[in-house]
Amino acid sequence: MSSEKAIVQEVIEELKRRGFWVLKVHGGPMQKAGIPDVLAARDGQLWAFEVKTRDGVVSRLQRKRMDELEKAGAYAFVVRSVGELIYALDTHQW
Repeated sequence: MSSEKAIVQEVIEELKRRGFWVLKVHGGPMQKAGIPDVLAARDGQLWAFEVKTRDGVVSRLQRKRMDELEKAGAYAFVVRSVGELIYALDTHQW
C-alpha cells in the first residue's frame, strides 16, 4: 500500500502534467484546520483534494471544509490514488 505522502506526490505530478497551478497545503498553528491537502487551479476553477490511503478516514472537520469549498463553487474530492484523481478530473467539467 502506498503511503499518503507518496499518493500526494503522484497527485501533484499528475495535476502539473495537466497544466494546473498546484499548492501542497502544510498545516500549522496559523492555518485554518481541515483544509484539503492539495489545492489546484486551472481555467478559473479551484479544485481541492484531500488525500488518504485506502484505509484513511476523512475527519468531520475535513468534510466540513470540503463542503464549504463546494458551496463557494470549487470542486472538492477525497482521492486515494492517482487513478481516483484522474477519474475526478475526467468526469467533471470546468
